[in-house]
Amino acid sequence: MTTLIAITNIAGLRRQCHAECYSAKGNHCTCICRGVNHGVGLHQALLNTRQMHAQWLAAAEAERTDDLPLSADVPALLPNARQTDLWPPQDLVI
Repeated sequence: MTTLIAITNIAGLRRQCHAECYSAKGNHCTCICRGVNHGVGLHQALLNTRQMHAQWLAAAEAERTDDLPLSADVPALLPNARQTDLWPPQDLVI
């Protein structure tokens, strides 16, 4: 099962979006994607998740008040932070 988004809070509670969501048949979504990926299939869910990721980074960049790297520098600092089959190089068109 491919997990597209996963967040674990300080208490260790994990919220995620995975096949139960993007392969769903019903209308009720309770996962972290807030319904964006619900029932759309893996390919569209990947595209949606990439778009949400870009929006989240842009919002975080706009709100930040420090000089720490956030977007382009994060993969360089944390080379294993991205799952490469979900996040291809920018010049790869899917």
